[in-house]
Amino acid sequence: AGPRTKPKALNAALPFVRGRYVAIFDAEDRPEPQQLRIALSAFESASEAGDPRLACVQARLTIDNTRDNWITRLFTAEYAALFDVFLPGIAAWRMPLTLGGTSNHFHTPTLRGLGGWDPYNVTEDADLGMRLAKRGFRTAIVDSTTYEEANSDLMNWYKQRSRWIKG
Repeated sequence: AGPRTKPKALNAALPFVRGRYVAIFDAEDRPEPQQLRIALSAFESASEAGDPRLACVQARLTIDNTRDNWITRLFTAEYAALFDVFLPGIAAWRMPLTLGGTSNHFHTPTLRGLGGWDPYNVTEDADLGMRLAKRGFRTAIVDSTTYEEANSDLMNWYKQRSRWIKG
C-alpha cells in the first residue's frame, strides 16, 4: 500500500537497524574499502570534540564509466561539480547539505528521532538533509569515494526520467 519508493523501503528497514550508525548505499555502488572506518572516525572525532550535532556523514560519489559516451561525460561533470566543489564548499560554511542519497552514514538514534525518510518525497535525500539542519544537526563530507556507473543509453535515461516525473 502507498508509494513504492526507496524512502518507503528505507523506513521499512529502519526498525531492524541494531547499530549506533547506519550506512545507505545503492545496490550498484562500490564504496572505497575503508569508507565505513572513515565515516566512523568522523563521528568519533566529533564526539571527542564535544560536538553531538554531527548526525550524517556524506562520502563523495563519482562516475566510473566516464569514457563510454557523451551522456556519461555529462554525468561525470555533474557529479564532480556537486561532490567535489559544491557540497564541500557548503559543508565548510556549516550550511545545510542536500544529501546525495547514497554513501550516507547516519547516527541511528538521530535518524529515528527525525522519523526517517519521507516516503512520498522523490528527493528524500535532499529533504532529509534539510530536516537535519532544521533540527540543529549537521552533515560532514568525508574524504572517501563511492563509484557508480552512469546510465549510458539516452532512451533508457529518458524513460527513467519520464517515470520519475509522472510518479
